[in-house]
Amino acid sequence: DQLDGCVACGFARKVVPYANGDVPEIVSLSRGVRWAHSGVRTVIDAGGQKIRAFNIEEDGKVFDSATNEKCASGTGRFIEVMVRALDLSLDRASALALEATDPVSITSQCGVFAESELITHVNDGRNRADIVAGLCRSVATRIASLVRSIRLEEEVAFVGGVAKNAGVVDCTAKELGLRFAELRVDPQALGALGAALVARERHEGAGSRAR
Repeated sequence: DQLDGCVACGFARKVVPYANGDVPEIVSLSRGVRWAHSGVRTVIDAGGQKIRAFNIEEDGKVFDSATNEKCASGTGRFIEVMVRALDLSLDRASALALEATDPVSITSQCGVFAESELITHVNDGRNRADIVAGLCRSVATRIASLVRSIRLEEEVAFVGGVAKNAGVVDCTAKELGLRFAELRVDPQALGALGAALVARERHEGAGSRAR
């Protein structure tokens, strides 16, 4: 009873029973990012199941987008599985990556083979910080490859759950040769924020029509 309206976003947006409507992820993300930093023109969204990149025109319209294929390599879920194999938490792995002195090489695109490479490095006695850093570099390479399929426009925002992994963010910035825009919102919450902005607009619009 404290809410005037609710708009759902994300993969499960069609099955939220109390939502008054839904909005595509790319729309909610673009709205949330523009609220957090109006100067952003390219958005990199690395979530649990998907990686996407898109550009935003000055008037807020989305164009020139790209999304990874069905393979989960490079996504948050991929990182989670790899980190679990090292018996580390996501937060600890993120911090460890920044302590590495000699990152290992993880070249496999397939998650199963990448995990096999990771275990080989463990059995060879490699430092866990170097292993995690190698994982972050591998993920960053895949993210950067997707981003390069569109026109990179300054400023660039990195959002989604993977954006909370300092190792991946650092490696991706170096791979692309840039610094990411600073956002004043948790990068994992920007889609929800954008959906809330849409919900408010729809509610206000309905009220003005009623009057």
